[in-house]
Amino acid sequence: MHLSSKQHILVVDDNAVTRYSVRRVLEFHRFVVEEAGTGTEGLNKLATQTFAGVVLDVNLPDMSGFDIVRSLRAEPRTALLPVVHVSAASIATGDMITGLDAGADAYLIHPVDPNVLVATLRTLLRARHAEEALRVSEARFREIFEHISAPIAVVDAALHTHELNAAFQRLIGDATPADAIGAAGLDQTATVQALASALAQRERWSGTLSILRDGKLCETEWRVSPYREPDLGLLLVEDVTERRLREREQRQELDTAT
Repeated sequence: MHLSSKQHILVVDDNAVTRYSVRRVLEFHRFVVEEAGTGTEGLNKLATQTFAGVVLDVNLPDMSGFDIVRSLRAEPRTALLPVVHVSAASIATGDMITGLDAGADAYLIHPVDPNVLVATLRTLLRARHAEEALRVSEARFREIFEHISAPIAVVDAALHTHELNAAFQRLIGDATPADAIGAAGLDQTATVQALASALAQRERWSGTLSILRDGKLCETEWRVSPYREPDLGLLLVEDVTERRLREREQRQELDTAT
């Protein structure tokens, strides 16, 4: 991720000299910096403005930096906001543990090497950017998964469903995929084993299986592809009963004609 002037950082410190020095360092690296001299002022700015991250002193005149972090983590809007604790006084191991347990992402001892501060912020911002991109991608997948007309499910090698959309539910009803196949009353062992093997080996696979649906035998095409979780696969099932029936009728007509 390229960090640009759009990255707004809030520096909360009661020492004006420290705020100024941190501001100069961050602005040199193209951050836009806002300052706050107390915890209350910092929380007010965080409530009314959007920041990419916070550089937060631990010892403030009106409240502890630890309490500020806890407050931020309790609010959905700021729960994932990157926070870097900086302190010249609270430098014991116990202080660092308290700060990190409270929700800070990093704990630096003042005076901080400017390059370390900038590198720490950039690392945290890259991580948050990646998390946000993943959330957007998952939300998009979820939208498609739920509303696509094709029957789709997330299954394991034993054909247990971990997720399924409405179309898949309509196709097999309350049965599991394995039960729907077994209810067809046909010997489909070899095909089922090939399907299970593909799921276990995270391989792509396609094949035809018959299932029992609403008391009727249906021909279905099954296609499997690897899913993001190692023990699961994405299963797409298509009912091809009518299509196969038409194909057989056409072949019979051709045979009769010849």
